Amino acid sequence: MLFQLQLATNPLLPLSRVSEFIHVAEACELLGVSTEAVCRRLGQPFWHDCDPAGYAPVEHFRRFIDGAAHAASSRLFGFAIREVSRVERLAVVRLAIARSANLYQALMLACRLMEGHSNGIKYWLDEKHDAVWICRRSRRLLKTGDDMTIQYVLAGMIQVVQCAAGKAWWPKRIVLQGTGPIALPPIEASGGATVQYHPHVTAIAVPRDLLPRPIHRLDAEQRMPVLAALDEQALLQTAPADTLVAVLKQLIATMMPHGCPSIETVAEIAGAHPRTLQ
Repeated sequence: MLFQLQLATNPLLPLSRVSEFIHVAEACELLGVSTEAVCRRLGQPFWHDCDPAGYAPVEHFRRFIDGAAHAASSRLFGFAIREVSRVERLAVVRLAIARSANLYQALMLACRLMEGHSNGIKYWLDEKHDAVWICRRSRRLLKTGDDMTIQYVLAGMIQVVQCAAGKAWWPKRIVLQGTGPIALPPIEASGGATVQYHPHVTAIAVPRDLLPRPIHRLDAEQRMPVLAALDEQALLQTAPADTLVAVLKQLIATMMPHGCPSIETVAEIAGAHPRTLQ
């Protein structure tokens, strides 16, 4: 086995912070894709207009990235999103970088803070003799259309390491969730990395000699994340719920400022029949 798998909670309805949806929506606009047009076509709420500290379904997030990629006719759209709006704009990464003296500390803290950012997904470090693997596990089996989300996740992992190793750095070993193949940048850009596939895990190997390196000062443009109001304690205290009833309460609270959502909307998000929720 390549690395030790970590168990993750498996909520009936995985959620992620709205701040990340806003982060992606802003990038899409910069890339010439209308966020509202994509949301209308998908028939999902305008999550980018909601409170950044609230929650949106991970499935809507995935569908939005895929829909935006189709609108842009791009096979590398997940990477393009990260290129125009780097991972440092996410609050969890910003906090981890600001509070860490070196790359290893930043990776450890970022993995822990992700528990307050989303549920149903587990980040951890798997230590080997020659490298440390940054791992992301999701119990959800991938379907056609998830390639863009995996590109987005992979690019984010790489960019965190680049905060210490420099923007030219790319991993030599990559594991991607799914059965493959998933489009990657040209071989010149990716450094000829070897790629394997796994049904639940995306991961990259970070050489141990990079771990003690100090974190580079963030560019001025990247200093303010979309979600800036929550500190480490607040992030963890307001983590997404892990039961269906509590998750639905969090979703409804997020949508309420824009009008009470219909029971049909909530049922669609939950993947249930309206009568079930009644």
